[in-house]
Amino acid sequence: MPFREYSPHMRRAMSKSGPFTKERVRTREGLFSALIFCSILFGSDILDDPELGLFYDSLEHWELSVKGEDDNYVCNKASYFTYIPKKLPSNAKQYWIGSKRWPSIVADRMLKFFKCWHHLTGMDVRSKQAGDEIDDEHKDQVVTDSDDESACSHFKPETPTKPKLFPIFGKLIGYLLTVDFVKAGVVEGPTIEEEGHAISIINKGLAKALKRLRLTGEDESNTRKVTTVETINVIATLHDFLDDHLTYREKELMHFGPMMEEHALCKFGVALRNGWI
Repeated sequence: MPFREYSPHMRRAMSKSGPFTKERVRTREGLFSALIFCSILFGSDILDDPELGLFYDSLEHWELSVKGEDDNYVCNKASYFTYIPKKLPSNAKQYWIGSKRWPSIVADRMLKFFKCWHHLTGMDVRSKQAGDEIDDEHKDQVVTDSDDESACSHFKPETPTKPKLFPIFGKLIGYLLTVDFVKAGVVEGPTIEEEGHAISIINKGLAKALKRLRLTGEDESNTRKVTTVETINVIATLHDFLDDHLTYREKELMHFGPMMEEHALCKFGVALRNGWI
């Protein structure tokens, strides 16, 4: 589904019983619960239980909520289309520790999109806005970690000797929670340029989707890497086309904007990868 807000699990998370309400989202407990939803509960069978609460005011509250349940019932390790071995309910302990500073970080202001994303991942997700390589100023820092959210390359944390603040929060999962915080009103939404830049960072597979749509001027048989600048230009072109051809009501229903476009392209890429289209 390209419209993430309409999935049953997201509807529950964004409801008054979830962590993203105005009263909760800026609190330690709000971040803690949001981390749990995004990295543990999302896509799991337990979310189909209407009795399960999605806001936890302490680590003990969370542990009591899932006491006696099988880990595979509580946490789907393949909920983001890639199997993540370290996607575990036990990560909640570190999430509680890591969420302590959140109230002082967010305070009563709107966080910049990349600042929030950086905080959640512990990686420098910023890069040059031009050039032929994604984040080419950090090329010597690229590593591979198959235990993260995917087996793709990413950047070492700024302090690699310290434990990860939020385990398994790599580029994609960190991006998705940042988007949720935009919806909750505590993070500024990305511009078209920022969204194009984000797409070039989080999902190299989107290049194939862009090529299949003939948006790069070549088909997917061409293995050339799509640059950050090209991605930004393509996303801007796509956005303008949709903005001109969709009705106001259609755009309202689908929550039209840069973040929706990224999610739709991601789902199109998944469909391509699985041979559904």
